[in-house]
Amino acid sequence: MLGVWAESGGFHGVIKGTELHGLLYGNKSVTSHGYNGGNVFLPSEGRCGYYTSQSNPDRPHAQTGNKIPAFIYDTYDSYEEQHQNVTCSHKELNLSVLARTTACPAYDYETHVVCEYELILALVDCERAGPQRDFPSFERCMRMMMNILSRTHATGYFTMTARHTLYWTVASDTAFEWQCKLGFTSTYKNGVPMFLDKTVENRVKNMRRWIEHTVRAGHDKRV
Repeated sequence: MLGVWAESGGFHGVIKGTELHGLLYGNKSVTSHGYNGGNVFLPSEGRCGYYTSQSNPDRPHAQTGNKIPAFIYDTYDSYEEQHQNVTCSHKELNLSVLARTTACPAYDYETHVVCEYELILALVDCERAGPQRDFPSFERCMRMMMNILSRTHATGYFTMTARHTLYWTVASDTAFEWQCKLGFTSTYKNGVPMFLDKTVENRVKNMRRWIEHTVRAGHDKRV
């Protein structure tokens, strides 16, 4: 009999990554060393909580996702301005970014903010990438996420991610193929793919809505 480990963690990986990104950078953004070179991307403690204790990660993703393209366009414009409108290659652009981070601590800070949030958005894209989604890319992203997990002392998630990485590194090709097709995402209404652990959370939410939060006689039978 073929055993399938139906373990996804995509939804919780995105939520945890967003939360830890807020812990690393959000609370510092109320100071003069915040996002965008000190222009105070998050001007209040309440908006920091928008990242560090969010109930729906789609909201901070929408806000930060608009600023990542602005950062990239600024990088292009800066390079062309310095090199008289010469179109740059990816390698030249990266070297230009590294040079600016060395010269400006605020820009170095912002570069770290953007690069690490791009990793979180990459996790989000794995949910709907390709006809069978993209579990291999998700695993690679989670390996890179371990850097954030270790820096924020998220020992539980770090251990879990390390264990899953080791498991899928030595897993058979058949088990990996089944995980890609059956254990990573599930088809939701209207054929929309969804992380498997997110579908579980939705079922729990619907069950709690049905049985309510008040414990009455017969509660265990209704569950």
